[in-house]
Amino acid sequence: MRARFFSLVILILLVAVPIWAYYYFTNSQIASISISTGSGVVFVAQLSGSFELDWLPLADKALTYTQTCSGSCTISPILPAKYSLTLTASGMTTIADTFSIDTGEKIVRSYLFTDTMVFRSMGSIARDDTFALSLIDNARVTKIWEYTLIATDIQGRVWVSNKKDTIVQVGILSNERFVPIRNISTPIVRTTMDITRSVVIINLASSQTLFIPTDLSGEKEILIIPDRPIISVVPGTPWKILTSSGSYELSGERLIEDIRFSDSIDISPQIRLGYIDKKDSAKLTLANLPLGQSLLIRLDRRTGESIIVDSWIDMVTFFRYRDRPSYIDSSGNVHSIESR
Repeated sequence: MRARFFSLVILILLVAVPIWAYYYFTNSQIASISISTGSGVVFVAQLSGSFELDWLPLADKALTYTQTCSGSCTISPILPAKYSLTLTASGMTTIADTFSIDTGEKIVRSYLFTDTMVFRSMGSIARDDTFALSLIDNARVTKIWEYTLIATDIQGRVWVSNKKDTIVQVGILSNERFVPIRNISTPIVRTTMDITRSVVIINLASSQTLFIPTDLSGEKEILIIPDRPIISVVPGTPWKILTSSGSYELSGERLIEDIRFSDSIDISPQIRLGYIDKKDSAKLTLANLPLGQSLLIRLDRRTGESIIVDSWIDMVTFFRYRDRPSYIDSSGNVHSIESR
């Protein structure tokens, strides 16, 4: 008889206590979270919680909430626990957050959806100049032996230099002819092409440096250059120069160092995509970011908000490929960048 009594008491506790707790937390002490995205974007909010009780794992199944929202919404009632929040919207970057909710607490959170960054493989940049050397040996051009190879550009054209008296001509060589692009009367110290094979770099004896974009979009001549080797040059407004010691913007005749990013490129007048190399611990520390990771960061220049787009990315430099923002990785592969 006593055993039946205790069994009845335990059964009542197992049924009554959960019912009372549910009523208490959902009617008497109601907790909620209000979410705002500051726009009319339709998104799905998914809330997954945990009581963090190893001996009661099935109880966490009661802590899952899903709601479709337009611009803003409130999820209520919510049981007190630790939660993970995920916001998803078509064509937008997924937003994730974690927090704890106490009994009766009403949490308000604001988030900002951004366009998704899409990276597409566009092939690789040829680094082998065997074809170019063969062309110089066999081209049907007068005094072909007088031409000196600079490099093959990203479009597969062979750039060479040719000295005529006191003038050096820099241009493009084909099987049939040489097309001069620029005549230079100042003695040349060194002629190279940047790692993206998009810009010819000519160091002059006058301490000036001449940049000639291989798409012939316009050249630039500057008086002051960094004392480190130039890795890449991105023509535009402004011009950007990446060296082994940092990234610079060209403003008139002045070079302004980018103290925030190891390299960057503007996706639009408002959006800048920045890269911080894992070896650049000073910039990672300045931005209060984890050390030892190479990070790709989307910066809204209007609001100042920055979002990590990718980590551990293999990137050497940004540049423009076929007039698209792109980057090249350590294997010479080109990836275009699209904002959706």
